[in-house]
Amino acid sequence: MSPQPFPKIPYYRGEADPLHLIDRVVCMEKIDGTNTRIGVPVDAQSMDDILIGGRTRMASDPGFNQSFLVDLFRNNHDLCQRMVDWTAAAGRPLTIYGEVCGARIQKMGLIYGARPHFLLFAARLGEAWLGWSRAVPPPPRQDPIPTLKQLSAQLQLPMAPILYEGPPQNTVFDDLREQTSQHSLDQGFSRPGVDQTHEGIVIWSDPVLRDPWGTPLVAKHKPDRRREYHPPRESDRSPQDFAKRAVTEERLLHARQHLEERGRWTGSPDRDHPALVKRVIQDVSREVDEYQDQLRAHGKQAVRAALKARARELLSTPLSP
Repeated sequence: MSPQPFPKIPYYRGEADPLHLIDRVVCMEKIDGTNTRIGVPVDAQSMDDILIGGRTRMASDPGFNQSFLVDLFRNNHDLCQRMVDWTAAAGRPLTIYGEVCGARIQKMGLIYGARPHFLLFAARLGEAWLGWSRAVPPPPRQDPIPTLKQLSAQLQLPMAPILYEGPPQNTVFDDLREQTSQHSLDQGFSRPGVDQTHEGIVIWSDPVLRDPWGTPLVAKHKPDRRREYHPPRESDRSPQDFAKRAVTEERLLHARQHLEERGRWTGSPDRDHPALVKRVIQDVSREVDEYQDQLRAHGKQAVRAALKARARELLSTPLSP
């Protein structure tokens, strides 16, 4: 088995979001760390059989440069054995998703403490997604699956903090996204002048349901200053308006993280900035629905030129670490 990358989480769309079609959601704190995936084959015998990787590459892939992820798990022999035993008993391959955070990992790493550590936020057993506290009854001749809460307890894997459980409420989501990081508070971090507001929230259906295209019903909701994209206002008409809303410092930071994970970040602006600008334009074209509307209205050349100019404008001052 090869654990699949965690799907890109779309931005929450207010009352129009399909999460409002269900009766119960769970909100997790969105942790600013390194996306990590772990695959445990059903026939795994030891920690050497456990598959470990980041968002884009597994440890066995050429160019993988996040060896600290492998060390973090392979050095925890008891955890590895628990994962092997649990998966063998379940009779289906296990895929675990989470964030490794703390220390100098990502921009907000210091608020989570000096020690790198893993926080679970999702898991799959075979093809089934585990809900936080509720599970869909299995079809005939299928064994029931545990909840994510049960998996966390049985494997002794800490989870990202749960901030809300209940029916979807827009006002609740808006209030939650501006709170102090609960995980930072749990770690005992306190330093005057340091922003401890969390990166945002991730809203899950509970149990995990899927849309008609098979994607889990989940959305992220961030404070405005940490969003990668801002929706248009009535006065926004030009490609330059779109570029200002779609190319933010947050998007540049995430593009840089992608290059770092791929081993393509050299520390030389002359070499890094062209690759960073190219990645930003790729991300906008793939992730922002409005991009296609802009192409139809203004043409590809004008839109991409505006995106490129905006990225270069932001790069004229150093990015936050």
